[in-house]
Amino acid sequence: VPVARNTPAAIEERKRYCEEAITWDREMLIFIDETGFDKHLHRKRGRNTRGKIATYSQITSAGNRLNVCAAVSPIYGIIMYRVLLSSWNQEEFSHFINDLLKHPLVNHRSHYLVMDRVKWHHTELIHDVLQGQRIQHEIKLLPPYSPHLNQI
Repeated sequence: VPVARNTPAAIEERKRYCEEAITWDREMLIFIDETGFDKHLHRKRGRNTRGKIATYSQITSAGNRLNVCAAVSPIYGIIMYRVLLSSWNQEEFSHFINDLLKHPLVNHRSHYLVMDRVKWHHTELIHDVLQGQRIQHEIKLLPPYSPHLNQI
């Protein structure tokens, strides 16, 4: 419901987030997000020679989805990504974060990991992965209903 996304409390939380985010060093930021892609996209329209009907065959099964998670820096661009045929969950995400924090562009200094509020982005398992690192990193969660603030 769009009205629920723009309550005064949500707008205030976005404002606080932006006031804090503007003070962050760009070199410390890593934006992380995941999405899925359907491998079987269907055209709804087609072209054919004049006077002939455009036909198409449709695959009846949806098939597999590709699920991608990526980490992007405003300075270095795409740092790392991973593609899964299964869904992302806290275990897969914790492996992704662990590998990301070992990346040469990341493992030399502390970073802010900016991500949305999916429950498994900030579970105890993810915090344990962060605590087990030589350098301390911090999770920064986007305000609710604010995908436009995620640079990825």
